[in-house]
Amino acid sequence: MSKMVKKKGGGDEGAPGWIVTFADLMSLLLTFFVLILSFAEIDASKFKRVMGSIKMAFGVQEHKIYEFMESSRTPFEKKSRGKDSDKVIQSNMNNHVLSVNANELCGLEEKANQIQQEKNDVAHFELHKKLNAETRLTKYFKILLDKDNGRIKVAIKPEKFFYPGTTRLRKERVDDLNLLFKKMADKELKVHITNHASNLSSKSNFKSWKLASERSLTLAYLSKKFPQTKNHQIDVKSLTEGLGDDPEKIEFDIQIK
Repeated sequence: MSKMVKKKGGGDEGAPGWIVTFADLMSLLLTFFVLILSFAEIDASKFKRVMGSIKMAFGVQEHKIYEFMESSRTPFEKKSRGKDSDKVIQSNMNNHVLSVNANELCGLEEKANQIQQEKNDVAHFELHKKLNAETRLTKYFKILLDKDNGRIKVAIKPEKFFYPGTTRLRKERVDDLNLLFKKMADKELKVHITNHASNLSSKSNFKSWKLASERSLTLAYLSKKFPQTKNHQIDVKSLTEGLGDDPEKIEFDIQIK
């Protein structure tokens, strides 16, 4: 009897049978996710939250307008007549272009303003402390911190600054005024030199208020002559209601820009 000879080095048996089923499952899974994406719509509210998270992560950025498309149908559609093309066109879509101010919608602008306000409050506090530390200034100026309105108020004593009944400034007080602005030279400020009276019914009150108005103009003119005030915005406000009963009162209303 002839013996059966086992062949060696035969051909490859090929991939296992399960691999075909596995490949089919992966193809179907990919198709499933493509279908989900094709039916998906852009959720405007989620888009805003995502943009907000991105902007918060990278800090408050420059004010920009973002435009995006919101559609009820897929934006992926082949070109007509079945021609091959690398381009993706949008057609027969219920498009809605929304202009979104990301800062306002995400509350970032409000947050940025709040942060800036907090910085200004700290700067006002430090400046108030710095001015009050100067004995020469506290002798002739009354320096107050107005926390509610975010500013510093520096009231002067008119009888110490001006000759009685005139707008002539005492020479020695010019140096004190110069020192006040030197202490604030490193800041950019809005300075309102203000006088006010809530009652001008009497002739004497009106005369005092008028004199204080003229003295305020004198102080403004002189203050603008100082080289350290070049970065400051200085103006005069002469008010007749709501702020005080002393018609001779003059104060510097100082606010950091």
